[in-house]
Amino acid sequence: MKICPVCQESNHDAADLCMLCAAPLLALPSQRDAFDRLNPAGRSPAGAPDQGELLLPAEPAAPVDTLALAVYHDLEPRVVAFFPLDGDVTLIGREDAEGGVFPEVDLSRLAASGVLATSVSRRHARLLRHADRLTLEVLPGATSTQLNRDLLNDGARVAVRAGDRIILGARVRMKLIQF
Repeated sequence: MKICPVCQESNHDAADLCMLCAAPLLALPSQRDAFDRLNPAGRSPAGAPDQGELLLPAEPAAPVDTLALAVYHDLEPRVVAFFPLDGDVTLIGREDAEGGVFPEVDLSRLAASGVLATSVSRRHARLLRHADRLTLEVLPGATSTQLNRDLLNDGARVAVRAGDRIILGARVRMKLIQF
């Protein structure tokens, strides 16, 4: 298992790029040793990134130690949006101007990026910051909400931390990351 040096995502041993943030993955020791034996000059093949070079994704322009939600594309292993979590209460859902719902994490705006959030409630969940901990609260009437592998009921409040995966409406996949 390769761990991404940028976002800490677990990736398959054969992966060259992180499935979450697309950063180049460092070779495992056995792979690096084989590479060094085949290439004694220590140079990467033409066009390949240097194994020691870390490339950050284009977004977000967030300070170090910032928590953010990374939203995945529906069908491809890539991130389409980052939402920094800088407030004490962060509403996750879909905008409804007529109903006066304007979530900080507005998933309705990501359709053009390949995220179909029609199964996500307008007021689906909230992230609540309490000093040094973060809590995910599933709001009443929300469609399905999953934290890691656990299905959560309406009204559930569970502690979350960087690395946790959240799935809303059985379709929208997110991961809590720390930069």
